[in-house]
Amino acid sequence: MLPPERLFLGSGRVIVALAEKLEEGKLKDGSDKAIQGPVIATEDFQTYEHLRGLAEEVGLEISFERIPRR
Repeated sequence: MLPPERLFLGSGRVIVALAEKLEEGKLKDGSDKAIQGPVIATEDFQTYEHLRGLAEEVGLEISFERIPRR
């Protein structure tokens, strides 16, 4: 019987798709600055990192792809 992680992740290569968002920021004086550009949410990337750790423990290759914001 396969371990639960392997049942969830399957076999072979795992590709996780992460959506981009536009990040706005503030200057040191508190005023708005122009949009910095597309980024991946920290929470999404942290979740990917957790899945990556699980996948590597059971011998799977894992990577991520960005889903561009349109």
